[in-house]
Amino acid sequence: MTALAASWAKGEVVVLVRHAERCDRSTAPCPDTPDGITADGKDLAVALGAAFARLGIERADFLTSPLTRTRQTSTYMFGATVPEQAWLANCKTVQVDDIARTKVAGRNLILVTHSHCIEKIEKDLGLAATEPPYGGMLFLAFAGRQRLPGAAGTLDAERFIAGIGAAK
Repeated sequence: MTALAASWAKGEVVVLVRHAERCDRSTAPCPDTPDGITADGKDLAVALGAAFARLGIERADFLTSPLTRTRQTSTYMFGATVPEQAWLANCKTVQVDDIARTKVAGRNLILVTHSHCIEKIEKDLGLAATEPPYGGMLFLAFAGRQRLPGAAGTLDAERFIAGIGAAK
């Protein structure tokens, strides 16, 4: 986590976060709408938000896909309504350039999106693309608007939460 913390402190990080567990694909209790997230998903989103808060979110921007499950995930993560971006739901056409245009130099960017968006970006970067688990993340590092070569990696939610908790 030391390299991540150092890049985070410089505002060089973009994180694509897969939404929490979907109600329509689970037998777990669903607290709201059927197209939203489960109660377990809500708990995971809250824990992710707390981990990001420990990392430091005062220099971070947040965006979410407009679909219910991503909006709920981001709201539970950050305790507020997060601005929506349609391109975060249109995973067939999402590009690293879309991310670069959105990232502000010196600020981290957290994008709450979908598994197939994360897989698409991984493929575009030549990484082994696998479906991330609920809450799974793809981390990218940027210097200004330029992605740093080789600075990419994935992490599941539980390891991130445990690692950030241990680092503070």
